[in-house]
Amino acid sequence: MTSGRSESRVRLQARGTQSDSSILLIFFGCLLFAFVYVFFFIPETKGISLEEVDELYRTGVKPWKSSNWTPTVRRSAMDAMESGRRPSDMTMVEKEKKAEGAVVHREHGEA
Repeated sequence: MTSGRSESRVRLQARGTQSDSSILLIFFGCLLFAFVYVFFFIPETKGISLEEVDELYRTGVKPWKSSNWTPTVRRSAMDAMESGRRPSDMTMVEKEKKAEGAVVHREHGEA
């Protein structure tokens, strides 16, 4: 009689481990799906302002390439620093671009 009880306990323990492993596989599948979704559909927005996030979406940068993307304001400021100007002299840079015939992007409400 004792052998029948121990045999049923072994069967119950085996069933419990099988259901535990299937739960872990489901959890792993959800994690894998979430990783792929975040990598391919959500751009990197760390360290940029809301206006720059808006520009990021408008320019159509792929999310997996968004970590290397720089906003046009920062890009023009870096160009100004490389040419020996201060980044605060952006009004001078805009005036030079207008003189050259380039189109200067302005946000709504800027004069």
